[in-house]
Amino acid sequence: MVSRLSTRNADMELSKALQEVERKDKLLEEMEGELDEARRQVCKLKNQVQELIHVNGQWDIEYSDLREAFECYRTDAKRAQSENHDLIANLKAEKEEISAELEMLKRRENSKQGGDSNLASSEVIVVGTANQHHQIRERER
Repeated sequence: MVSRLSTRNADMELSKALQEVERKDKLLEEMEGELDEARRQVCKLKNQVQELIHVNGQWDIEYSDLREAFECYRTDAKRAQSENHDLIANLKAEKEEISAELEMLKRRENSKQGGDSNLASSEVIVVGTANQHHQIRERER
C-alpha cells in the first residue's frame, strides 16, 4: 500500500509538473507572439524614423534654398534702395543746378534790360553754390 501511495503521489506530482510545463509552454508561445509583434512594431517605427529623417533632409534643403533666395532678394532690395537713394540725391542736385541756371538766365534777361555788368561773376557764384550745396548734402549722408 505504501508503494501504491507513493506511486500515486509521484503520479500526481508528475501530473502537476506536466501541467505546469504545459502552462509555461503556453505562456512562452504567447510571449513569443508578443515578441514577434513587438519586433514588427519596431520595424515599422524604424521605417517611420527613416522617412522622417528623409523628409527632414528635404525640408533642410528647401529651407536652405529659400534662405538663399531670401538673402539674394534682400541684397537686391538693399542695392535697389541704395541706387534709388543715390538717384534721388542726384535728381535733387540736378534740380538745384537747373534752378540756379534758371535764376542765372532770369538775371541775364534782367541785365539785358537793365545793363548789369557783373553778370559773369554772379553766374559762377550761383552755379558753384549749387554744386557745393550738392556736395555738402552728399557728405551729410
